[in-house]
Amino acid sequence: MTNNSTIKSMIDQLCKLVDNVEEGIESPFEALSHLKEIDVFIKDAQKQVMEVALHESQYEDKTFIKGDHQFTKMSGRTIWNFKKLKDWKQSKDNLKAIEDKYKTAFKNSQNGLTIITNDGEVLELPEVSFTKDTLSIKMNINKNH
Repeated sequence: MTNNSTIKSMIDQLCKLVDNVEEGIESPFEALSHLKEIDVFIKDAQKQVMEVALHESQYEDKTFIKGDHQFTKMSGRTIWNFKKLKDWKQSKDNLKAIEDKYKTAFKNSQNGLTIITNDGEVLELPEVSFTKDTLSIKMNINKNH
């Protein structure tokens, strides 16, 4: 059984890694690489433990408490796939054409150009938001080459 001091020690080590990056002691790229490896391992471990926990939860109510944590069983969701339907594909293609038109209008507006329709109306612009920049990490690209 894993004890709380082991978990706390792992968390403390991660906090120390972050502190070392912020203080310039550790390379942020090396730290990101380590964190990515840990993330991959944790996700795999979660999948394995989830299987066992789901199996054991069959004997519990929908919501139950273990230790100081509350668990709630949730049914899997239904996923619909319309991609093979002709009507859906045509509508999707039409939607893409509309989106492309308005993306172009927005990009042109950034350069001071206004798009006017054949009816003489100024084309509306879509709302645009931007996400934060990020780095992509590919693991172990130099190993086994």
